[in-house]
Formats: sequence, structure tokens, C-alpha cells
Amino acid sequence: MDGKSFNIIYESTMNALKIAGEFGYIVQDNWSVLASASFTQFNAFSVNNYAWGLIPVEITGTSIWKPLKGLQLKADLFYLGGSMYKTVTTPPTRLSPGLDFNIGGEFDIGQNWRIWLQMNNLFNNTYQRWNQYPVFGFNVMAGVVYSF
Repeated sequence: MDGKSFNIIYESTMNALKIAGEFGYIVQDNWSVLASASFTQFNAFSVNNYAWGLIPVEITGTSIWKPLKGLQLKADLFYLGGSMYKTVTTPPTRLSPGLDFNIGGEFDIGQNWRIWLQMNNLFNNTYQRWNQYPVFGFNVMAGVVYSF
């Protein structure tokens, strides 16, 4: 085993209190901002002591701006609180939180054609959503879209 396997752990009873909120602001069709946050408290376990692999805090923000006809720019900011994990050789541990910032854009180049560019993890942060599964560092993707 390379350590990148999942053990399915059954929990017959668990309570979760989740508090979530979302805020959106739109200016005509030109600019929008969306922010959301959720906080989850896991408790009352019958078998385990923790909610393995479940994220307790998630905060996101997105902004979309259309400065010109046919041009759309987008930015995303994500924060993930570290989830609990365990291995055979280590005691229960919390993963480090993750922070990610992405930007991208789309541009219409014809009646049915569009080009796009997306740059992810601009801070080049290394974090893990699940233990031993790191996210990609800074990366760039681009493409062409044809719509029928």
C-alpha cells in the first residue's frame, strides 16, 4: 500500500450543526459578487471521536466582471478549514487549512466561438483536501469553445 487508500469507517450516529450564509450583490449584468461561509460542528459520535475527512469550515468568494461586451473576467477565493484524519501509525491529526485564489476570463471571438484562460492556485499554496492528496500548485489552463 502506498498510503493513499481510504478506509471506510462506519459511524452509526453523529450529530452535525451547520451554520451557513450567503451574500450576493449584482450590478445590472456587468458585475456580481458572491460570498458564502459554512461552519459545521460535528458531535455525539457513537463509535469514533471525530468526523474523519469532513471539512468544518468553508469560506468562498467569487466576483464576475464584464467590462466589455463579449469579455468576462472572474476571480475566486477559497478557504478550507483542515479536516481530521488518522493513519495506522499516527494519532488523530488535523490537516492544515487551505487557501486558494483563481482568476480567469472568457472572450467571444465570433458568433459561436469563445476562448478562455484560467489560472488556478495563484498563491501556489500546498494543502490537502484529504490526507496524502495534495492539490496542484499554480497551474494554467486555456481552451476554445464552439457552441452549436
